[in-house]
Amino acid sequence: MKLKIAALAFLAVLAAGVITRAEDAPKKPQRIEASAGEVTQKGEIKGEESLEYVISAQVGQSLSIVLEASNRSAHFDVVGPGSETPFYVGAVSGDRFQQNVRENGDHLVRVYIVRRAARKGESASYSIAFKLSPATQ
Repeated sequence: MKLKIAALAFLAVLAAGVITRAEDAPKKPQRIEASAGEVTQKGEIKGEESLEYVISAQVGQSLSIVLEASNRSAHFDVVGPGSETPFYVGAVSGDRFQQNVRENGDHLVRVYIVRRAARKGESASYSIAFKLSPATQ
């Protein structure tokens, strides 16, 4: 009888490790509509969480992004269309980004806390502003 209880307890623990809770599931990137205007989003991240935004931009437009966060360990990266590697890393380059768009398509912006602080469970409230200028003719 004790063996059956131990086996059931083991299976329950094993199943708990396999099942993903809804809050642990990755969040879908939020689409930003900033066609020739400024859009500001507010959020909060904790630990190893990250939040992602997608903004569609065309060659000739200028994209600027500014992050203001309650924790100096919060930053953002920018990933170009069709890529997985950021071409802008906020932890290295700062929390202000401005660049003429080099490729048409969706640009991914990921807000996160650097690993050292994330492992400590630190959190950050933030405001991130996206501005997309009209394409030059």
